[in-house]
Order: sequence, then structure tokens, then C-alpha cells
Amino acid sequence: MLTASIMVAGLAGGAVAAPAEARTGYVVTVKTSARTATPGATIKVTGSVRPGAAGRSVSLQAYVRGAWKTIRTQKLSARSRFGFTPTVAGSGTLKLRVLKPRGRTHARGVSRVVTITLVKPAPQ
Repeated sequence: MLTASIMVAGLAGGAVAAPAEARTGYVVTVKTSARTATPGATIKVTGSVRPGAAGRSVSLQAYVRGAWKTIRTQKLSARSRFGFTPTVAGSGTLKLRVLKPRGRTHARGVSRVVTITLVKPAPQ
């Protein structure tokens, strides 16, 4: 069985439906510093949100046991950018995405899913 995880203090989850007047959604772009990593490595997950939502929260989520779990949350910068640096653990693959919750005038936005393959370190 392949398992992968991110070391974090706790997990939170939940989803809320957008109100009917929130017609257009946020657009969330994401990229990672690596597509493969060794357990214990720290990766960078960066991106932005449009339209601008400076000071609002975004959540880094991992796909764990069949569901998306929020593992970290942070506020967007003045330019609506974010940067997470999780430490990965386990083996197999890790699926990540970034969620921008709905606002008063926009539906929630979700980035594409990025996959990190966890590989054993090379023998020395």
C-alpha cells in the first residue's frame, strides 16, 4: 500500500456552498518547487488568486483517505499571492491543491491538483 502525508499539527475540513449571487469564482494558480521529493524534504507550494483578495485566507489541502483535508491556512499577500512550505513524509504520491473560500461576491476557487511523488533517498 502506498501512503504519503504532510507533517502538520492538526487537520480541519468542511465545505460551504456559495450563495446564489456569487456567480463567478476565484481563479487559483499553483506551482510546486518539485514533482518528486524524499521523505522529510520541504517543498514550496506557491501561487496567486484572481481577482485580487489581499488579506483573505487560502488553504493548502491534501487528499487523504478519499477526502480533501485542510492542512495549512494563510492570508494572501498585498498582491494576492501565497506560499506554503510543507514537509513531506511517507511514500507513494501526495496530491495537493489550494482552496480560496467563497467571498461576498465570488464563488470559491480551487487550484489544479499537483502530485508529488515521494521517493526513497539514494544510498550513500
